[in-house]
Amino acid sequence: MNNDRFRLNPVPFVILLMIAVLVISIFVWMGQGLRLDEAQSIWQTSRDLSGVVRIVAKDVHVPFYFVALHFWEVLFGTGEKAVRFLSLIAFVASIPAMFVLAQRAYSTRVAYYSALLTAVSPFLNWYGSEARMYSLLFLVTALSHMCFISLWKAPTRGLWAAYAAVTLVGAATHPFFGFILLSQAIFFFAWRGLFPAGSLRRFGSLAAVVIALAAYWGVYRHLAGAGLSNPALSTPTSVDFFNVFSNFFIGFQTDAINTFFLSLWPVLVFVAFTLLDKKHQSEPETAYFMMASFIPIALAFVVSVAVTPLFLSRYLIVALPSLYLLSIHFLSTYKDRVAKATLGALCILSLVMLFVQAVDPRSPVKEDYRDAAHYVTAHAKADDLFIVSAPFTTYPVEYYYDGSARLATFPRWDRFDQGSLPEAYSPDLIERDSKEWEGIYRDVYMLFGYDQGYQEDVRLYMDTHYQRVDMKTFSPGLSLYVYRLRYL
Repeated sequence: MNNDRFRLNPVPFVILLMIAVLVISIFVWMGQGLRLDEAQSIWQTSRDLSGVVRIVAKDVHVPFYFVALHFWEVLFGTGEKAVRFLSLIAFVASIPAMFVLAQRAYSTRVAYYSALLTAVSPFLNWYGSEARMYSLLFLVTALSHMCFISLWKAPTRGLWAAYAAVTLVGAATHPFFGFILLSQAIFFFAWRGLFPAGSLRRFGSLAAVVIALAAYWGVYRHLAGAGLSNPALSTPTSVDFFNVFSNFFIGFQTDAINTFFLSLWPVLVFVAFTLLDKKHQSEPETAYFMMASFIPIALAFVVSVAVTPLFLSRYLIVALPSLYLLSIHFLSTYKDRVAKATLGALCILSLVMLFVQAVDPRSPVKEDYRDAAHYVTAHAKADDLFIVSAPFTTYPVEYYYDGSARLATFPRWDRFDQGSLPEAYSPDLIERDSKEWEGIYRDVYMLFGYDQGYQEDVRLYMDTHYQRVDMKTFSPGLSLYVYRLRYL
């Protein structure tokens, strides 16, 4: 599979891509205001090590990234760019990782386009400059694929050690890495003849360690009080299912752009079946990558519908390395000119969408808590009240807010009372709280974001009981309403 002739030197090509990503990220993405999840990361890691582990256990994640970020902050601080740079390093490292993985699995041509698509991916660029674990998860998944494929192609003792290390890091980075391990287990039993003698024992021993650690973490989470303030996620629909693939290839776009690309799905399905008809799926590498691409997405969708909603494209980034490789490999099987044209078009499309995502203020994932907090700082007085709703959106607000008005949440939530949960919303809460507010404060600044199902009820109540004196939208889904509670 490595007999195609590419005359480009891969080392300067990959280095150039890495430098380009660094420059673009530093000057385009890193200067944006912190988003909710990033601010929560800082809040979780700005304590001693035992406190970091304990607070993460109350959330839905696992601790490796947060422990790493904790020590990173000790060295470099908690500034916007400082906390994001750890993710950027993982993203930049993913470019050579994808090149080597594609070259080892398929060919040099696939390797060049895989590295290029990784570098210009709107989805990966977004999370490559976010202080969360997703770019690290992408890197660890690519490394896991690389080690796993090498185990049947050129196994060594050192390779087994590398695979074990990557597996433990991946399992400690995000729970969805378990879908990759499941895909690898299914492939191993389906293609067992590819692997050297003794592989079952080695895989079994590693699986026992991972399961034991997962069980320990599950018990620890239970004792720590897991689920402290999890946002309410909606049950996914078929639109959400296809949106994952849209996010993977064109990033986060407005509804108009996203709808246009989703409308092309019948064409894409036809192309996919045409390519599959070439019987490339009989290649073990392709069979493996198909499992790694679609098992996580399918299982996450089923669990979200049948048990509890957890279907988010960022969680499913574990499916992205294999999905990119499959797409490029299949397109490369066309005749030379057609292959070059389609592969070039795919990369150009990603680059254009990356530009649109960067400059369009209507991008649905942009969260401008910084300007919102600064606006209230500049306008609210000491006898005013600043309310954020939902309660967990207080993390990015308090990072930036430096005003004289008191900052509070609706519904009420005392994060510093161990085990405390936000009040469960009911219609009488806003009536109770607003009566208290009007006895103390003049104006209330209400910042709404991440609607948990009651936002419109609260807004309507305030609109019908108090004079609205200002309204401002800072980013999609993030709006500030100012109400006059009483006249002095």
